[in-house]
Amino acid sequence: MELKEFQERTLDRLSSYLHELKQQKKVAVQTRKANLEAGGGNLNPDYCSATWEVLKNKNLLPKMGHDFAPYISRQDGLDRHIPNVCLQVPTGGGKTLLGVHALGRINREYCGRTTGLVVWVVPSNAIYAQTLKAFRRPGHPYRQVLRQAAAGRLKVVKHTENFSRQDVDQGLLVMLLMLQSANRETKNTLRLFNNRGGFTDFFPATDAALLNQDLHKKIRNLDVLDADQRHSFARKMVKHSLGNLMRIQRPIFVIDESHKTVSALARKTIEGFNPCFILELSATPNAGKRIESNVVVNISGLEVKAEEMIKLPINLYDQPANWQATLREAWEKTKALHEKARQHRANGGNYIRPIMLVQVERTGKDQTGKGFIHADEVKEYCITKLGIATDSVRIKVSGKDEIEKEDLLSEESQVRVIITKQALQEGWDCSFAYVLALLAENAAQRSLTQLIGRVLRQPYARLTDDESLNQSYVFSYYENVAALVEKIHLGLKREGLEDLSHELLLRSDAKGMLSLENVGRREKFSKLEIVLPQVLHKDASTKEGWRPIDFRRDILAEVPWEEIDYSRKNDVRLSDLESMSKVHVQIDLSGGETEVGQLSDSSRTHAIEADEEIDLAFFVRELAEIIPNPWQAASVMQDTINTLLTRQQNPFTKKQLNANRSALLDDMCRDLREQVYGHYEYDGAGHSGRTEKLFQRKVDEGSIVVKNVPNMSWRSSKLIKISSGARRLVRQNNAPMQKSLFDHYAEKSFNETLERPVAYYLDEHELIHYWHRMIERQEYGLQGWRKEIVYPDFLIAYCINEEGHKELGVIETKGSHLIGSDDTNYKRRLFEYFEQIVNSDDDLGKTDVQLENGELKAFRIVSGDKWRKQLDELLHS
Repeated sequence: MELKEFQERTLDRLSSYLHELKQQKKVAVQTRKANLEAGGGNLNPDYCSATWEVLKNKNLLPKMGHDFAPYISRQDGLDRHIPNVCLQVPTGGGKTLLGVHALGRINREYCGRTTGLVVWVVPSNAIYAQTLKAFRRPGHPYRQVLRQAAAGRLKVVKHTENFSRQDVDQGLLVMLLMLQSANRETKNTLRLFNNRGGFTDFFPATDAALLNQDLHKKIRNLDVLDADQRHSFARKMVKHSLGNLMRIQRPIFVIDESHKTVSALARKTIEGFNPCFILELSATPNAGKRIESNVVVNISGLEVKAEEMIKLPINLYDQPANWQATLREAWEKTKALHEKARQHRANGGNYIRPIMLVQVERTGKDQTGKGFIHADEVKEYCITKLGIATDSVRIKVSGKDEIEKEDLLSEESQVRVIITKQALQEGWDCSFAYVLALLAENAAQRSLTQLIGRVLRQPYARLTDDESLNQSYVFSYYENVAALVEKIHLGLKREGLEDLSHELLLRSDAKGMLSLENVGRREKFSKLEIVLPQVLHKDASTKEGWRPIDFRRDILAEVPWEEIDYSRKNDVRLSDLESMSKVHVQIDLSGGETEVGQLSDSSRTHAIEADEEIDLAFFVRELAEIIPNPWQAASVMQDTINTLLTRQQNPFTKKQLNANRSALLDDMCRDLREQVYGHYEYDGAGHSGRTEKLFQRKVDEGSIVVKNVPNMSWRSSKLIKISSGARRLVRQNNAPMQKSLFDHYAEKSFNETLERPVAYYLDEHELIHYWHRMIERQEYGLQGWRKEIVYPDFLIAYCINEEGHKELGVIETKGSHLIGSDDTNYKRRLFEYFEQIVNSDDDLGKTDVQLENGELKAFRIVSGDKWRKQLDELLHS
């Protein structure tokens, strides 16, 4: 499953954090060691907090309001610092997919391994069952990513199932755990803390008193048997419990929906399992400005929408006459969408079968005929009155699940209606759900929010060519529509989609037109033909001699892959061990550690002999994100292996390479990525990659241009659509905007930190002729030498001389937390290229189109607290 741009950016930001964390940990270990040698006592430097401060100073962290959030330190049962960060991703943004990818990076880039124990914590039975099914199903994208992280040695278990030490030492073991199972408050009744068979190879023998006492001395928060359970010496016998196993193994914890673990008790219990890393996944981790999580990446709803992952807007229909009328209108919409989906498929699109979800008030057998809207009654109405086939209507409620074994995305499935009360609130994901019929009049806000989340996910995470298939639909039997609208607005906020709350469209009746308002240009701009140049590539086969640039065809395919190699292969330093379990932890009574890894008790040797033969296919798969062609990746990898095996100084054996493959691949990927795509430092320095050099060469020879060509230029529309009744953006003194290209814009289309202040500035500046807020991914995009397309935020027209000659500029805004990032510096560098091209003396940026409104001359990024100065320099240059 190909990652979206914001998902790749999220993982890259996590990797930056892990790299810095590893460096700070080394400093902490050295500091502690030096202090002990100097007789200064036992220090326990907080390298996690130090890492946070470094990232803050580099503006690589998101802000809460106008400042960075303080770091929250967490310590395990031995007072060791636990790295803990949160990925804040809205509903529909792929939290679980990001989680499995992030897990692999944490294990490989920070822990330096592909083995070990992972505890994946979920908040409910429904999510538990869904996650377990996905992690175990062959071919599922989540399992494929996990297998890659495990180098093919993966095992997924429930917390009630046994596993062996070999499963953990020689492979990656992922254990699913429901949050309530980790609650220490009821430890005496929980299997997690009870003495249990099946884990004997993780512990000293029960009759080995000295070994048990030694282990308990090293890990002092282990549970031991009570004296009255066995003999008097049993008080030092370590329990063979899953809880103790985790304390010894120091697993990575991944906490899904982490905002539901806010109780101090739940967090303390998890910390008491001695995790080596805690990764949280949440849409709203710090709700109400109460700091509970260290958010290292914050994805907005606008970014998820821009990647075509959710169906928006939400169309709300008010049908309070009776529940039958509501259901009938909802089914009519579902049938209409079926026809649209059929046409979409006939035109070469993907298979889509729109499904209607129905929420009822009662489901129990003894609750029929009592004045409530019952699931059985609704099913009968669907079959007998609406003419829906019996097999197409299913009920999913507590104790009755008619879709349990159904593959709803299969073309063989006949399901078109699912009736529920609460069973679909969470842990259920079918992107074919389009229509929601709310027949339970007094639904709680939480359940309503979660039900609406079921119809938001876009099939295949991309838009279709039919707008009706890109939206979601809610039909309500509510009497108080205003209260319902408020609940949905609050619900979007709960799901991390607050910046998309203006996408709720209220329609007066089921057959009315979509409640969108057409907004035209201001009268003085109504006749302007605004034309912007595209990035084009020379193509003699076309009539015009040009075509839009294609990254894969024109850049990636022409990279001289035969010249790419691992530049540090002759001086790479790896461990000389030939064992897979090469790292261990040293713990003393006062806490602290010297290395990341596992604890091996003195009674056994747990070294795993590395394989004799090298699995080239595994290495090639790991390089796929850098070198997409497997044959080219294999050539680079084989050359590296041959060099390391045969070099004159310090050659490696195959066993050593296998034992060190995580460290080798980590360094290779970083090195090759910089060779191919370049790397841009925080101060804007850095070096060009192969793709940039190729791009520059093609610009110099005239193969790539930025110019207006007939039938290829981007032309601004003379109408835009905004939600009816949406609050309009006005000046800070509440006066209407005067220089916006269109009469008005929705206030919610501008973030408060930077885009709104920039709009205020532009509207009041004397040199601005007009400004326009671009709709991301729907208007003007610029392709460079990386895969992602850059979509500027603003288009401006400004006067540059006394005669009123106008030029055009595109502006990209970047918040303070993004200043200095590799992504920002890449875009800044790309814009410098484009500005140089369109202002060059040759014809690379010259237009073949007759323009009446000036040519595009400026490509600028404004950022942080310097945006005003940067705009001033542009307008007065």
